[in-house]
Amino acid sequence: MLRQAQHDAEEESPRPPLQGGVNFHRRFAGPLLFKEGLGVVDDFFLFSFRFYPVILSKDVPGSAIIRLMDIIQIAHYLDQLLDIENIKDSPRAVNGLQVQNAMGIRKVGLAVDACQATIEMAIERDCQMMFVHHGVFWGGLQPVRGPHYDKLSAMMQANLGLYSAHLPLDMHPVLGNNRALADKIGLEHAEVFGEYEGQLIGLKGKVKRQSAKQLGALLGEKLGAAVKVIGDGDVESVGLVSGGAGDIVGQAVKEGLDCYITGEGENHQYHEAIEGGCVLMFAGHYATETGGVQAVGKHLEQQFGLETEFLHYPTGL
Repeated sequence: MLRQAQHDAEEESPRPPLQGGVNFHRRFAGPLLFKEGLGVVDDFFLFSFRFYPVILSKDVPGSAIIRLMDIIQIAHYLDQLLDIENIKDSPRAVNGLQVQNAMGIRKVGLAVDACQATIEMAIERDCQMMFVHHGVFWGGLQPVRGPHYDKLSAMMQANLGLYSAHLPLDMHPVLGNNRALADKIGLEHAEVFGEYEGQLIGLKGKVKRQSAKQLGALLGEKLGAAVKVIGDGDVESVGLVSGGAGDIVGQAVKEGLDCYITGEGENHQYHEAIEGGCVLMFAGHYATETGGVQAVGKHLEQQFGLETEFLHYPTGL
């Protein structure tokens, strides 16, 4: 009966693709993407995704979700959305699902870092899953003891899952950290820039011509963080890579960009920028990487009706 209901629905009309790579039946378009059922299975309706089903109740007004999406389903969706498999990254990033849980997902905590503080915040705020930019395995292969044990133990005891996306989140053309950073400074005519491991991980483009001091002040206001401006003069062409990508300033110099923005860098990059005639801005590793997790959170809210909350824990770095 279930297969017949799915077959009948597919015959009724095609399934056009929606944003994020998921095909839905056209009757389900809407903020929460669940308005009615396709076929009756006992006392439930089946709402069919390309990747997974969600069970809806016919007895609850508004067709409230009865069986919540689980973390494997959400992780599968995010793997496709962020192209996890095809983007090269540090092996310590461990992109994708890092810690599984054993319950349905109603609320997702969004954080830059999976640290003890944000894990505790997620538990206190009744999250069943965290979506982060920096996961729990940056220390590489290590014994599960001390702080490493404390984090993993806290998540498992609270049934809290964890999904992490590093470069795939930086690079996403719509939801990425670099896209969020570009939007904050009004970057136009954006194109990819900044080579790492044979792939371009940042963006470059143009802003309204202004002094370096003005652009730094604008960026600081938008991020709510201090911005270190190295160099002066007017700027128009700008390259940017979120996080700790100071080493890409040399590429900005070679491309003749007026300005390069990143989160943090090293001492020698000061001289590289000054001598190369390229204004260098350090806007904070943490501050430049808050946009991506929040954008993905909003996307999950719109696509699946999940609740999300940004767990703000700034490092000041």
